[in-house]
Amino acid sequence: MVRLTISFPVAERVSATRLSLLRAAHSRESKFLIGDLTTPQTETIVALQKSVYLQLGRLARKDGKLQAAVNSITAVQQIEGGVEGSDEANDEFGHVLWDQKEHALAIQHVEQMTRLVESTTKSNGRLAVLLARNVSPITQKRRMY
Repeated sequence: MVRLTISFPVAERVSATRLSLLRAAHSRESKFLIGDLTTPQTETIVALQKSVYLQLGRLARKDGKLQAAVNSITAVQQIEGGVEGSDEANDEFGHVLWDQKEHALAIQHVEQMTRLVESTTKSNGRLAVLLARNVSPITQKRRMY
């Protein structure tokens, strides 16, 4: 599999175009909805919007554009509308906190997500993934002391 690397400024422009098209499609689909009902098409459009924002956030963080990464995560949180937040958005937020040198807040965020997962599900799968994704930065921080 060949992975294409693209610079953040280019990715930002491409993402802006994608999001514009997705907003137009969402607007078109929403005209025919009653109340807060959704259709499979609108759910797919919303999922694609979140995916674009999350990918843009990851690219921004990797390029050192931490404010752009925070903006992308905030956009995902607004799309999710007060829901606890998707696992991907929460994970990315933890990574951004870490990269901003907010190690204590990042560790607190991981602990908060862990408590939430422990209290809401019987599945150990998400808990294992969560700990695996975030244990590396935590152990790095603790080794510094």
